[in-house]
Amino acid sequence: MPTTGSIVQHYEIGDRLGAGDVGEVYRARDTRLGRPVTLKFISPDHDRDADRRERLLKEARAASLLRSPAVATTYDIGEDTARCSSSWSWSKARRWPIA
Repeated sequence: MPTTGSIVQHYEIGDRLGAGDVGEVYRARDTRLGRPVTLKFISPDHDRDADRRERLLKEARAASLLRSPAVATTYDIGEDTARCSSSWSWSKARRWPIA
């Protein structure tokens, strides 16, 4: 999993916010746009599991269709060096969807 201060794609990784069945969630900064984001990574244990990868991508696609102050905005989905991830809006007050 990423470490604090490392760069993944164009995101600078911050604190780990939590973990769940599919992966881990981190606070990060989009270095291109200069905005805070939340990144969800599929765990290395599940990265080769097609069903888990599809679950993460499906969640991000579904959330991208929603518009509500109670739902995190999906910014991006992608894969980097075989790691599957999704990028979400950041809010200190919001409870984040744990992987």
